[in-house]
Amino acid sequence: MQPAFTALFMLLFVLLCFLGILANGFIVLVLSREWRRLGRLLPSDMILMSLGASRFCLQWVGMVHNFYLFFHLGEFSKGPARELFGLHWDFLNSANFWFGTWLSVLFCMKIANW
Repeated sequence: MQPAFTALFMLLFVLLCFLGILANGFIVLVLSREWRRLGRLLPSDMILMSLGASRFCLQWVGMVHNFYLFFHLGEFSKGPARELFGLHWDFLNSANFWFGTWLSVLFCMKIANW
């Protein structure tokens, strides 16, 4: 690929990753401040904060993984970094699915009991 397109797509990728990181970080920050202020949270807010934290971490892992792959392609296939990134990615992705599922079930139960 031409260097100009590569730079453009890398910039777009970084901007979108930082947008996701900021959005999820804001959710975690607001809910953690509320938790600290009140001393407790609703179950939906706890799940939402956990979902935001796991997505925040997943965005960072994905961005670091792509930059490491781009700059160290030769080392990536031979070293333990591939397994390490894969382990983190699988754990955080599974956590995202579980927290999203729990949040959906909780809201479904709230609607059904309304």
